[in-house]
Amino acid sequence: MEAVAYDTVDGGFTKSGSGRTQFAGLWRNNELIVESGTTLEKLTELLDREYNIRFVFRSERIKQLRFEGIIKNNNLQNVLQLIGLSGEVSYTIEDNTVVLDEKR
Repeated sequence: MEAVAYDTVDGGFTKSGSGRTQFAGLWRNNELIVESGTTLEKLTELLDREYNIRFVFRSERIKQLRFEGIIKNNNLQNVLQLIGLSGEVSYTIEDNTVVLDEKR
């Protein structure tokens, strides 16, 4: 598999031989890559494995919200804040559980 990255500063493209290798490197560099079209439900499954925390949805609709991008300094608090910035999701943390709901 090949992967292409676009540099917004110089407008250039960089091609690498293996997208999977690139993604693994991003984890080592404390960055989390969220591939295009990833649902919030799938993202929380990944976060559950990475941070050993449980997620509960109070809204079925938000499970299907889609995210993409690279999150630097990907500690759990940063990731949750970015999810909250979507404008559609609120969250609370109760013990070892993150409760996700629609913003009202």
